[in-house]
Amino acid sequence: MVTFRVYVLLFLVVVLGCLWVLYFRGTNSKAETLVLLGNPTLVVSRVHASKGTTIISIPSELLFEGVRGYGRYSLNALLKLGIIDHVDGFLVRETLSEALAVPIARYLGYKDRSYDQSDIRPVLRIASFFCGVPCMKDFLLGRKYMSDLSFLEYLQISSGFRGLSESDVQNIDIVEKNIPLTVEESDGVSVKIFDGKRYDALYPNLFEERVVRQEALRVRVANATTMTGIGDRFARKLSRAGALIVAVESSEDRSLERCETIGIKSALASNTARYIQDVYECTGKEIPLKDSRVDLTVRIGSMYEKRYLPLRLAPPPSPRP
Repeated sequence: MVTFRVYVLLFLVVVLGCLWVLYFRGTNSKAETLVLLGNPTLVVSRVHASKGTTIISIPSELLFEGVRGYGRYSLNALLKLGIIDHVDGFLVRETLSEALAVPIARYLGYKDRSYDQSDIRPVLRIASFFCGVPCMKDFLLGRKYMSDLSFLEYLQISSGFRGLSESDVQNIDIVEKNIPLTVEESDGVSVKIFDGKRYDALYPNLFEERVVRQEALRVRVANATTMTGIGDRFARKLSRAGALIVAVESSEDRSLERCETIGIKSALASNTARYIQDVYECTGKEIPLKDSRVDLTVRIGSMYEKRYLPLRLAPPPSPRP
């Protein structure tokens, strides 16, 4: 009887979820990006409107500068630290988001490594995570997966990847592209680290939002926090999304909490402003800008600064139900 009830519940959730996906999310033109944990770790980005998919394969032993003050660790080590600190794949997701300068919405991986199929081709590995009703049941019951996806998000991604073939995919292996940099540690040991400069030089337009690039709005970034350097990091993310960054500066007013986009009405109604507001949870403020060289100003505040604070000071938001 319990099993029957579970299947009935699953059926109802799947039906409602599919309706939601088809009618409300199917025409989304923005890229949605997630991390599939494993070795290699896969960063998968898909634009629903064009059905284009990009997969970046990253060896999990490669070193990155970890977010939240964790320092330089491999992706494998960051995952283990995340599990110890009860945030699972959050550290890997945020570290890769920072390194690749792209918003990464969610992560998905196996709780038990014995399920992991990291040795198969990326497209088949994606299919192993989204295998229809059996995978939906396991996801809904929390059996196999560690993830911050909600079930409806899982359904949406499943529908997007259904029928995915090699011809639909741009595969990028960062080792083959010589993006890792070999450096010598203080103890004389040579290690490989992710080289963001090489990555930016080789793939300046990767993960670009087409509607943002087409508008070519001139954007100024103002850091209204007490943390130095995050204005440049934020500007790099906007630049890779397609915005034209004309200035990065510090704001004298450090009392701002939620980031805000500032400009005239037409600028605030632009796809660029909407993208920034949607991804970074910014508000809009209609004020004419005095500088004729700037179409839109983005001021980042303490809410954005929390992305760089230690977990004990700024824990991540709880996963969606």
